[in-house]
Amino acid sequence: MRLRLPLTILAGSALLAGCGTRPPARPEAPPAPAAVSTAQMAEANLAPASASLVTGRVALVPEAGGVHITGVIGGLPRGRQAAFHVHEKGDCSAVDAASAGGHFNPAAQPHGRAGSGAHHAGDM
Repeated sequence: MRLRLPLTILAGSALLAGCGTRPPARPEAPPAPAAVSTAQMAEANLAPASASLVTGRVALVPEAGGVHITGVIGGLPRGRQAAFHVHEKGDCSAVDAASAGGHFNPAAQPHGRAGSGAHHAGDM
């Protein structure tokens, strides 16, 4: 009789421990689908910032292997080279346009020039 109570408690504990519930493991989420663009064209107005006089409008058209950019740009100094940069964000609300962020650079490349080695994707 003395052993009966402890053995009953032990057996009951073992039985309850074996019946414990654990939520089923969540299956891994499938990878996100690749982004697919259905855009035929995008347009952007170029507005002056930081005392610049440059203005214009560009059109961006997706094509195999990249994007074709055309446009009309005015206010550039005659006879000098100029750079074209695509920034991370489309927000130019700050007076100096700093709200646009850095140059578009998804591959973490150094600042440079298109056609001259490694460069930001936004350096053109």
